[in-house]
Amino acid sequence: MARFALVAPCVFALACGPAATLDQLDAAVPSRDVLSVALPPPPPVPAATCATLGPATFGQATHDVSATVDGVLDGVLGMADQLRAQPPSAQGSGEAMWGPIQGDASEYMFAVQQQGGTAFNFFLGGQAQGAQDAWQGVFGGSSDVIDAQHRSGEVDVNFGVMHDLDGTTDPISGGAAVVFAIDDDGRRVNAHFGQIVSAGATDPTDNDYAFIEAPDHTVSFAFSTKLDFDGGGVADERVHIDSKWAADGSGVAHVTITDGSLGSGEVHAVECWDGSLARTYAADDRAPGVEEGSAACCPF
Repeated sequence: MARFALVAPCVFALACGPAATLDQLDAAVPSRDVLSVALPPPPPVPAATCATLGPATFGQATHDVSATVDGVLDGVLGMADQLRAQPPSAQGSGEAMWGPIQGDASEYMFAVQQQGGTAFNFFLGGQAQGAQDAWQGVFGGSSDVIDAQHRSGEVDVNFGVMHDLDGTTDPISGGAAVVFAIDDDGRRVNAHFGQIVSAGATDPTDNDYAFIEAPDHTVSFAFSTKLDFDGGGVADERVHIDSKWAADGSGVAHVTITDGSLGSGEVHAVECWDGSLARTYAADDRAPGVEEGSAACCPF
């Protein structure tokens, strides 16, 4: 299986231009908020405005997938945050390095380098304790930072290297390529998880996630996964979900279901939910089709 290749920046070889300060170097690394794909949390006591029809199947599945992806990205960024919580171990003109710090069996270092103007590269490397300059790329990327509300960049993660250095991490192989942008139109995160193998799984999977948070804090989140749509006890139907969420956690999903018991067929469905992820409306075009609740209860 091909591995995601990450190459360390040439530390302490700055391109021409004004040198970034340590604060600017630190700010060049995308934060957890920048890469977050978290959806609005359900409120403790939802307002009762429409009749509910049980848990929202696609709403809950979307919320679960969002939380899983967000947790994986959060764990990767947490390693860089831990290193940068201490003063840099080396600092030059427009670049800095943190670490190494010791893990149970490995050690890690982090470096940020200004490429010129508002452009930066960053790199998290790891190696077995006692190794001599055998750094492997855990994650790395680049960013263009105009200010806190105008920035863009990309991050590449190698889960195989992560797992080789720390056997407790999951996924155990595969990689992610994440592209992000923040501007006046909101915040966008597009992530491709390729050849992912999680603990206990055997076959690699590929998944794409598209997240958009608008200035009014409505969120669009699209992805594909497998679910037990027909209730047959096996999650073998392929489900593509385009969802939109209000700031209170209510939302709507437009769904396309294929494979599994459908064979070469295809089902299209709509589901709406309130802020507690309780279904308020559902319909699909099976023969015979299903419709329950009121479409007037959909927030969009």
